[in-house]
Amino acid sequence: MFIRRGLAVGAATMGLVALGAPAFAATGDMYGKTCCDPGGASASGHAEFSSRYSVKVTSIKLNDLCPGDGDSVYVLVQYQQQVSGDWVTMARRENHAGCSDPDPTAEDSVSYTATSGRMKAVRLRVCVDETFPNNDDCADSNVVSNPYP
Repeated sequence: MFIRRGLAVGAATMGLVALGAPAFAATGDMYGKTCCDPGGASASGHAEFSSRYSVKVTSIKLNDLCPGDGDSVYVLVQYQQQVSGDWVTMARRENHAGCSDPDPTAEDSVSYTATSGRMKAVRLRVCVDETFPNNDDCADSNVVSNPYP
């Protein structure tokens, strides 16, 4: 009987310690690539949710894959609203350097807190800025879902 009571007290204590522990941030990598004639672009980044309303996207890299097409490229850092399902742009990063630099352009990180409700997920939308009247060629990365309820 003493052993059972000791185990029950130990389990209850462990439960209290677990409840008082800080929540760990949920993270994930993103990558997207678009291709058009004759060039394209790719973007990558790392997302880290710290709550149901806040995310930080770091290690953003934007790469112009063109063979000298003269088109600039850009990446939109977006989150999806829980209620409406709409994608909202938090930041836009552009690369006008073209193909002269073979290394991806490293961009500043983006920290964002939504004021209109819970963030469902985050993604990158990478695009080649096409000349009017053509539409920009865009592709979405994989999404990182927000684990906070």
